[in-house]
Amino acid sequence: MSTDIIHKERKLNDTEKLYMNLRDVLSKQPNSQRETSLDKVQNILRKREEKIKVSSETYKKDLINWEFLKINRGNSSK
Repeated sequence: MSTDIIHKERKLNDTEKLYMNLRDVLSKQPNSQRETSLDKVQNILRKREEKIKVSSETYKKDLINWEFLKINRGNSSK
């Protein structure tokens, strides 16, 4: 697994931890707007997660294509 993908997965895990901490803090506050705030944060995090997943998948596909091209170039030079 490449370091780029590992970095993105760590970033995603860190973001999830931050969200959980924020949710805990907000749940202790008596405020009617906290649910709205949590929903907004959750939606933002979902969008960010999707972007990271798409980026990781694109990177994996590019890496596979690059390896395939490298292998084919090696075979064609023989």
